[in-house]
Amino acid sequence: MNFIIVFTIILYLPAISVILRNLFLSMFIWQIKEYKLMRVWDSAIHREDSETLKKIVRIVPLLLLILSLILLSTNYYFIAAIFSFLFYVFEALQTIKMFISKSLILPRKSIRNLIIMFTSLIIVLLPMFFLSCLLWNTDFGTEGLTGTTDFFTEVLEEGLIAKEAETGLKILPVGGFILTYVAYSSIIPDLLSFLVVSLSVLITYPFALINKLLLISKAKNKLKHFPSLKVIAITGSFGKSTTKEILYRLLKEEFKTAKTPRNYNTDVGIAKSILTELKQGTEIFVAEMGAYRVGEIKAAAKVLRPNISIVTGVNEQHVSLFGSIKNTIKAKYEIIEALTDEGVAILNGDNEYTLRMAEKSTRREVMYFTNRRGDETAAGVAIKEKNYIFPDASRSTLVATDITKVKGRINFKLLQNNNQYNLTVALDDTHNVSNLLAAMAACLEVGMKLEELVKAIPRVEFDLPHLNIRDGINDSRIIDDSYNSNSDGFIKALEKLKNMKGEKKIVVTQGILQLGQMKREVYKKIIPALVNSADRAIVSDPVLYEEVKDFNNTFEISISKDQEAMLAEILRSARRDTVFLFEGNIPPKIKGQTFK
Repeated sequence: MNFIIVFTIILYLPAISVILRNLFLSMFIWQIKEYKLMRVWDSAIHREDSETLKKIVRIVPLLLLILSLILLSTNYYFIAAIFSFLFYVFEALQTIKMFISKSLILPRKSIRNLIIMFTSLIIVLLPMFFLSCLLWNTDFGTEGLTGTTDFFTEVLEEGLIAKEAETGLKILPVGGFILTYVAYSSIIPDLLSFLVVSLSVLITYPFALINKLLLISKAKNKLKHFPSLKVIAITGSFGKSTTKEILYRLLKEEFKTAKTPRNYNTDVGIAKSILTELKQGTEIFVAEMGAYRVGEIKAAAKVLRPNISIVTGVNEQHVSLFGSIKNTIKAKYEIIEALTDEGVAILNGDNEYTLRMAEKSTRREVMYFTNRRGDETAAGVAIKEKNYIFPDASRSTLVATDITKVKGRINFKLLQNNNQYNLTVALDDTHNVSNLLAAMAACLEVGMKLEELVKAIPRVEFDLPHLNIRDGINDSRIIDDSYNSNSDGFIKALEKLKNMKGEKKIVVTQGILQLGQMKREVYKKIIPALVNSADRAIVSDPVLYEEVKDFNNTFEISISKDQEAMLAEILRSARRDTVFLFEGNIPPKIKGQTFK
C-alpha cells in the first residue's frame, strides 16, 4: 500500500510544480495591484496584464477537463487522464526551464505573501491529501499491493478498462481510479489557481488591515517627537517622482532632509517611510502621495499632514480607476485640502486642471509657468491663461522663459515679479524645467533665498528616475522610460527621442494602462508626436496599433502578441545606430535581455 501512495505522489509532481507556478503568478498580479480588487478588476476588464493571465488561465487544461467528462461514462475514461499526465509533464519541464533561466515570475517576499501561499497550498493540496488517505485506508483485496512487482502485476491483470458490477454500476480498477482522480484533482486546482489565491487574499485582508493600522499608529507616535518638522507633499498625474528627487537634492544642501523611497506613496508606504527614513534632527520630510481613487491622498495626508503641497499636473492617467477626470481632479485636490492652517499650495500654471484648483482654493498659492513672455509677470499685472485670471502676480509666481538646450544642459530665464535671472542647469530635458520650478518654489517657502538658489543650481548634479539613456544590446541605445506611462510623459519622451542622434528610432511600448473609455482619445493626442519622432514602433496594444494606422497607414508599426514576440522584434532591430524608447510598463525579461 505504501508503494501505491508513492506512485500516486509521483503522478502528482508535474501538476504540483505547474500549479505552484500559477499560484506565484496569481500572487504577483495581486501584489502589483496592491491587493486591491478594484485595480485587479479594472485590469481584467480592459485586458491589461492579459499576457500574465494567459499563463494562468490556459485553454488546454479546460479542454482536458471537458474531454475527461465526455469519456467518464465510457470504458475509455482513462485516455483523458493519460493526456493530462503527459501535458503536465511537458508544462513541468517548461517551468523548470523558466526557473533555470531566471524568467520565472515570483512575488516579493513578505509575511502576507507567505500566508497567502500557505493558505492557497492547503486549499489546492486538500484533494490530493484526501486521495492519499483513501488509498491508505482502502483494502483492494490483494495481499501483495505493498510490493512493487505485485502492484504492477495487479494493475496489468486488472487493466484500465472499467468493469460492470451486477448492480449495473461501473467499477474502476486500481490503476484507472488513481489516474482519473489524479487528473481531476490536478486540472481543477490548475484552472482555479487565480480564484484560490484571490480567496486567500480575502482571508488575509483582516490581518493586513490590523498590520496597516499598527504601522500608521507607530508612525504617528514617532511624528510626535518631531514637532518642528516641515512636510512637503507632492502629487500629480506626472512628474511627481522627478520633482521629489530635484527638491530633495536642493534641500539637502541646507537642511537635514528625508524623503519617501520610490513607490512608497500610499498611507502605508508613507508610514513605513516615517519609521525607516525619519532620523533624529530631520528638519524636512518630502513625501510623494499617489492615488487610484478619491480618498486615498486624504488618507495619506492624515498620516503626514503637509505644510506645503505641490500638484505637478493632472491628466487622464488612471482615469478608468477614478471613473472620470473630474474625480481625478477631486482626488488630487485632497492634498491641498489637507494643508495645515498656514500651509501653501504650489501649482503648475501650465496645466488646465491645476488652474481649476487654483481658482477653487482659498489657501495661499504659488504658481509656476514655463515659456511665458516676461511682461506677463510684471508686478500688479494679471496673468491670463485659458480664461483663468489670477490678479495678484505678487504671490511669488515663478516663470521660466527662453528655454534652450545646449550641450546636455538647459538654459532659461527665470522671472519672479520684476526680478530676472539667467540660469543653467544640469538637466537633460527641457520639460524638467517645470519640475525644477516647483522644487524651487518649495525651497523658497522653507526659507531659502532665491539668489542662493540661482547660484547653487548650476553646480548641482541631479539623479532623476526617468528618461535615462542606457547602453543596449548590439551597441544600440535605449531611452529608459519603462515605468507607468501617461500622455504628457509619453509626449515628452518622444521629444527626447526626436532630438537623439540615430539612423533608426524605434518606440517600444505596451501602451498606456488604466485609460478606460478615454484610451482612443488619449492616443489621438500622442500619435502625431509618435509618427513625427520615430521611424518605427513595436507595440502590444491593438488599440494603439489601429489608431496609428488610421492616422498614417504608411508608418512602420508592428504588433507583438506576447513579450517573447516583442523581445524578438527588438533583438532583430538592434544595431549600432538604433535608438529605442522603452515607454511605459516594459516586462523585466525584455529589459534584462536588452540592457547592457
